[in-house]
Amino acid sequence: MRIVYMGTPAFAAEILKHLHGWEHAEITAVYTQPDRLGGRGKNKIVEPETKVLAKELGIPVFQPEKFRGCSEAVEQLKALAPDILVVAAYGMLLPQEVLDIPKYGAYNVHGSLLPKYRGAAPVQRCLINGDTITGVTIMRMEAGLDTGPALLQQAIYINDTEENCHNAGTLLADTARSGAVLLLEALELIRTGDVTLIPQNEALATHAAKLTKQEAQTDFSRSSTEVHNHVRGFSPNPGATAVLLLEGKEPVACRIESGFPLERTDFAPSAEQLDASAGTVCGIYKNYLAVKCGKGFYGIRQIRLAGKPSMDAKAFQNGYLRTHAAARFAPKAAE
Repeated sequence: MRIVYMGTPAFAAEILKHLHGWEHAEITAVYTQPDRLGGRGKNKIVEPETKVLAKELGIPVFQPEKFRGCSEAVEQLKALAPDILVVAAYGMLLPQEVLDIPKYGAYNVHGSLLPKYRGAAPVQRCLINGDTITGVTIMRMEAGLDTGPALLQQAIYINDTEENCHNAGTLLADTARSGAVLLLEALELIRTGDVTLIPQNEALATHAAKLTKQEAQTDFSRSSTEVHNHVRGFSPNPGATAVLLLEGKEPVACRIESGFPLERTDFAPSAEQLDASAGTVCGIYKNYLAVKCGKGFYGIRQIRLAGKPSMDAKAFQNGYLRTHAAARFAPKAAE
């Protein structure tokens, strides 16, 4: 099968790696988003992970800004004469004239059990919402946003224990690996003509919008479970942010990298800790920095202050709690 592959981030690169090893694949081209400014200071041109892999594999790479209204990009794709388009986290809606080009249509690897979590951030949103199960769907694409019928689906359980806890990075990696395996099963069905498509139930559809910087700030007035889900959903990128207030010092921007609700350990707060206001740093419990929430306590395991390396709770205690009488996290700014 002559395949044109479309994908941009690491999630898509993982799937491309598996697709390249499929014995029936002739990957004639890879399409990714254009290179963007990135890195520290946003002053360096960064190539998408899928482009980097495609170059290593010797596959031609194309990076059009858009297809809609761009006849040159559409004609270029037609000239490749693909049997099928395979799409994974490409980051661009494809118009119907593009979807009509391949003989067998276009199929997308989507990181949720559609119709739930259509959109750009399905893995992150399911964590933020506290879901216990997610999955991956291979769907035939339509011009709408993730509205096409499903060919195959695979459920993925979300780990949420003190010893083994998914965040967006680890769950994306697991979803990509599952999606790659499921894609090869789907391509075998397509290749042999054994295709049964199941329409999505529109009444069950939900949307997974792209994460924004405004959403990233952690709100300790919420419950410890909600804080935990927020941190998981934003980690490692773009990161769950907070503003640390140390007595006698200027506010310090920071990222909360990992943690766990202390109620789900054997933490027994004192009366003084129970009376603390939300956001108050109440000291160290085992390997956690205990922070009072609107309900319960959240234990920060790893934190990164602006301009500093990542540190664990003990390092934070040695560097800050012993030299400052009080520490707390600022309330979340109104949106």
